[in-house]
Amino acid sequence: MKTATRTIRVAIALMAALAGPTLGVDHYLNVSDGLWTNSASWSPASVPTGSDLAIIGHTGYASPGTCTVDTAGSVCSAVYVGHSGAAVGTLKITGGDITPGSGFSAIGDSAR
Repeated sequence: MKTATRTIRVAIALMAALAGPTLGVDHYLNVSDGLWTNSASWSPASVPTGSDLAIIGHTGYASPGTCTVDTAGSVCSAVYVGHSGAAVGTLKITGGDITPGSGFSAIGDSAR
């Protein structure tokens, strides 16, 4: 019994150690022209957070898609614009700012 309990504790500790950090959600701009802060502009329907990837212009979603940042404090883990194939995306910053944690990526000739 003592060995079984120790084995279970070791297994739980290993699972916790190997789990790693919580990953965010991929958020796709789902309208042709939307505000960053409007949850209805995104799929799934919530504004990206610091752990989420923001994708603007993706085949299967709004393409071309224009996302406008108009308030301060917008965050995400990264921003991809013109993410796939012939997808076209535009990121406009008309006021405020956006802080991507790991970077910004404009992919292919379709990104602007």
